Amino acid sequence: MTGRLLQLDGGTSIGITALGDPAARHTVLLCHPTPGASGFDPEPLTTRARSVRLIGADRPGFGASSPVASPGVAPHLAELALLDEMAERGNRVDAVVGWGYGGLVALRVAAARPEHVGRVALVQTPRPGSRLYEVMGRRCRAWMLQHHDPVLARAAEFGGTRIRSLSLLGAGPHDEALALPGLRERCERMLDEGARQGEAGLAFDRSGWRRHDWSRLARGIRARVLVMHGARDRRLGDGDANWFARRLRHVEVQLIAEAGPLAIASEWGRVIDFAVS
Repeated sequence: MTGRLLQLDGGTSIGITALGDPAARHTVLLCHPTPGASGFDPEPLTTRARSVRLIGADRPGFGASSPVASPGVAPHLAELALLDEMAERGNRVDAVVGWGYGGLVALRVAAARPEHVGRVALVQTPRPGSRLYEVMGRRCRAWMLQHHDPVLARAAEFGGTRIRSLSLLGAGPHDEALALPGLRERCERMLDEGARQGEAGLAFDRSGWRRHDWSRLARGIRARVLVMHGARDRRLGDGDANWFARRLRHVEVQLIAEAGPLAIASEWGRVIDFAVS
């Protein structure tokens, strides 16, 4: 899925992808969930119809990006490197969109580069400190072990403990959003890329969501922020949206009654409307 590698000082390589028409009127940076990788387009027909170029970076340990061992490395290292490269070339992004934990990464990008980020959208992003991050982290680790060990996978299948990949995104096998053409395959391909290096990416993201400076960071963000949650995603509650609403200066909250865990795809048109307006 990775289109090219961006080399950073110190030898770290960051996998970069760009989807859509290079001549599109708008550019959106999408921060992937955990696990995940860049190169995912939530709904390609809508992306193309709205003239959007979708760019993304694999966080360290995911996709084609080098793993990073130091716990002090910024959680938004990859996305920030891509944004800075674009700025050096005279290009800009209309918005930064984050899915799941990628939403917290998007906030860090906005805080670090307020001159380049005017709009941020958080889709299905739990509040910082939510136990959901640790719960999903453990589930993700178990899935990766099964993913890389056929014997373990067969034993889990026989014992009824096999973890289905889409469940990592909160989706069941019959989620209504999966009726969108190709969505199931795009999600599974993204998850496979995210698991390519085993647990390296998960360890990197875990060090990020465990940080304790989120309230201070959120209060300092100047960008306009959309917080969108699909109400049918039972993993999230009112407390998640309220956390962001109480701390962000310029925030709009949308709770979509008919949407679920895959709101990033089913409501992609709404997200783009906010991003490019």
